[in-house]
Formats: sequence, structure tokens, C-alpha cells
Amino acid sequence: MSGRADALQTVFVLVSEECRPRLFPGLPPLGKKDVALPDDPRASNEAGQDARQGDPDLSSGALSVDDSRTARRQQRIRAGSARYADRDLTTGSVPRHLWSLSWPQMVGGIFGALDQITDLFWAGLSGGVAAIGGLGAAQAYARIVTTGRNGLDLAMQAMLTRAIGADRMDLVNRIVLQALMLNGVIASLIAVVGIFTSAWLLRVIGLSETVVEAAVLYLQLQFVGSVGQAFRQSTAHALQAHGDVITPMKSTMAMRVIHLGSSPILVFGLFGAPEMGIAGAAAANIVA
Repeated sequence: MSGRADALQTVFVLVSEECRPRLFPGLPPLGKKDVALPDDPRASNEAGQDARQGDPDLSSGALSVDDSRTARRQQRIRAGSARYADRDLTTGSVPRHLWSLSWPQMVGGIFGALDQITDLFWAGLSGGVAAIGGLGAAQAYARIVTTGRNGLDLAMQAMLTRAIGADRMDLVNRIVLQALMLNGVIASLIAVVGIFTSAWLLRVIGLSETVVEAAVLYLQLQFVGSVGQAFRQSTAHALQAHGDVITPMKSTMAMRVIHLGSSPILVFGLFGAPEMGIAGAAAANIVA
């Protein structure tokens, strides 16, 4: 029965190949690769080889379940990022768009200011009034550096928004790279100068030697940490220019959590760490 069925199927294929141009003149005739008998092992092997050669995934073996799950997970991550980073801000409610872009930056700003408050708290516990006075003066200098360098980030953000609006991704990449390089050079120069002039900067505003001694190492470490802070703020401004305000907020929150957790360890020398006094708060900021 099997042999008879195969013969009938072969006859049917041959008849179809002869009649097809007459019944359907617009269709091309069947070729050898269009029909493959089910019991022909050579046709099956050739079809399998053609499929493997045409598909790089099949040529190296079928994708595993873990690979497919990883691919789906990456697609979900990209889709979630695009949901708030690639929104069309030219349509819809203006107040709604303003709020959606502003509240993450408000939260990030609040967490960004927590380092000053917590550092003052640890200074009061570890060094008293002299430590609080010296730390307040050191924070003022650190804020001047951050505010002055912030102009470069705002200029980069303005250029990025125009390049993104013009759909010039090549220009976007060039602007970000050059801004990061310029930021790194400026921050490094300021850090080097600030490290060697920290004591003078504290004395020039009339602080006593006791206060200067308590805060000079803190200020020097703040200058060291300003280099990493410059890169973090530049990348945050670049993401915000593209509409991604959530990632910088998450980064700031994570940094502050690490800073809050490591500050008492370095200030008071807990768990075998060196006791650094208020300078430990600046060292914890570098770690974060």
C-alpha cells in the first residue's frame, strides 16, 4: 500500500506540473526545489542543509531556551526604556509632560543634596563645632566648582536637544564624546589646583587653624571626587536631553544610599575601617 501511494503521489505531482501553466498562466512552473517527495531522504537532507546555510542560528545549532528567554528579556527592557525616553512631547497635555519630566529631577535633586546634610550630621557627632564650621566652608567651595562646571553641561544639553530634534545621531554621539572629554580635562585641572590650595582656601576666609585642620582633608577629597562627579552629571544631562529623566534619578538615589551606608563606617572606623573623622564622609562620597 505504501508503494502504491507513493506512485500515485508522484503521478499527481507530474500531472500538476504539466497542467499548472495552462490553468494558471500567470504562475511560474514548478521547479525541482518547489516539490519534494516526503519519502525522499536526499530532498530532506538538501532542504535541511539549505536552511542551515541560510540561517546563522541554525548553522550553529538551534537557539536554546535560555537564549530565547534572554532575548525576550532584553526586548522588554528596551521597550520599557523607550516608553519614557522616546515619548512624543510635541503632542498631548503640556502640563502633564512638564510634570513627567520635572518630578524625577526634583527627586534626584533632593537626594543629591542629602550628602551635605548627612555630612554635617556626622561632623557634629565626630568633631563638634569646629568640624561643622570647617565642613560648611569646604562644602561652599565644592558647590562653587559644581555650579561653575554646570554651565558646560547645560551647553551640551542645548546642543543635544537640537541634534536629536534634527535626527542627527552622528552629531549626538560627537557632542557627547567631546563634552565628556572637555569635562574630564576641566574637572581634573580644578581637582589638581584645589588639592594643593585647600588649606589656603580655608584660611583666606578667616577660619582658625583648628577649623582648617579639621576640614582640609575633607576639602581635598571633595576635589578628588569632583572628577567622577563631573562625568556622572554630564551623562545625566545627556540622558535628560533625550527625554530619559528616570535613569539619572535612579543613579542619584543609588549613589546616596551607598554614601549614607558607608559614611559612618569611614567616619568612626567601624568594621575594621580606618577612622577618618569628617574626611571619611568625603571618602564615602568618592566610593559612592
